[in-house]
Amino acid sequence: MEKQWKAENIKWSIYSDTSGEYDDWIKENKVDFVQDGRTWIEAIPDGIYMVGQVDGHTSLRLGFNVLARLKTKVSVVDGRVDIQSCKEAVAEFLNKTGDCHYFIEKVHFNPKRKTVEFSLGS
Repeated sequence: MEKQWKAENIKWSIYSDTSGEYDDWIKENKVDFVQDGRTWIEAIPDGIYMVGQVDGHTSLRLGFNVLARLKTKVSVVDGRVDIQSCKEAVAEFLNKTGDCHYFIEKVHFNPKRKTVEFSLGS
């Protein structure tokens, strides 16, 4: 039987401080988060967004293909991305596609489509 992904299986991998032991690393979720010259979370206005993730197997952008639309939305409140809603969206994406990349490494914003997208790793 294929793995059924749940939000608790998804790992948030965006940190503002990785000094010390792993359990002490500080998770970062503020929008427009840039560290070491790299943007980890793009500027995203407050709101509730569809996820526009591309399925690597079919090249379809889930969130727009009616048959593969993700139900889970990602919220941004007071300039902070809701980590739990991101994990839920990625778990739903993995269950729909069979993908196995469960580390959220970057959060992108597509202003034209008004969607959130993720760079995922494993």
